[in-house]
Amino acid sequence: QLMWALAALGRHQEALSLAEEGLNKFYDVELTPKILLVEGYCYDKINRPAEALAAYQSVIDRFPGSAYTAQALHLLALNNVRAKRWQELVTHVNHFWRGLSEDIKREYPDVEFWITEGHLSLGNFELAKKRYQQFLSAAPDAPLTPYAYLGLAVAMAESNQLDAGFQTLQQFAALAKQKGKEEWVALATLQSANLYYNQKKFEQAIGYYRTFQKDYKAHRQIPFAMYQEGQSLYRLEYYTDAVEVWNKMAAQFEENSLSEKARFQA
Repeated sequence: QLMWALAALGRHQEALSLAEEGLNKFYDVELTPKILLVEGYCYDKINRPAEALAAYQSVIDRFPGSAYTAQALHLLALNNVRAKRWQELVTHVNHFWRGLSEDIKREYPDVEFWITEGHLSLGNFELAKKRYQQFLSAAPDAPLTPYAYLGLAVAMAESNQLDAGFQTLQQFAALAKQKGKEEWVALATLQSANLYYNQKKFEQAIGYYRTFQKDYKAHRQIPFAMYQEGQSLYRLEYYTDAVEVWNKMAAQFEENSLSEKARFQA
């Protein structure tokens, strides 16, 4: 409990010292995997990914088939996502994930989501589409559900099923409105713009980017939407309009990471 408290307070080195002490002093089928999990988590937080991976792998190897393995795979998946190690995600993590019982898998649906994100990032669109659909069937109310809908729409569009992708986004937006989830509706609007942009349908993309800016003025993704609107205008050779949008975005959101890029583009 003290280790977790120290980790929660950001005192990761102190938590790691306790973890090492505990691992050296005793072995317990319940406490040892918990210590290894907090150790891996703390190593992740102080940017020592190799040690974090070793801690997670130790749980997977020493406590196979357990809920602790599922927790380790969850943290290992996030570690790979942050490092954009998509191939390891869909091979190494997926290998151990497949070996767990369906009951345990249902308790940790996020692992399935991140493996599917790996397939999407690697361009395995048909497989990603299938796995997103399985995730949505198994975990319709999980916190990552909206992002699964967004990923599914992308996978469909990239599999030459653009209409099906937009239908998915419309279903998602309808579900979001029904649940009163304004943020989800905003994400559906922005993803519609992104789908059109990725398919080089720039006029439609501009319409959705502008709708997003008008309807969700305080959203954190407004700078991105403005930058992408400028990109779409540029692709259509509306250069003056593109310069105006980029300059406006850079002036309005000077601290945003895209502002420098927008000024360069302008």
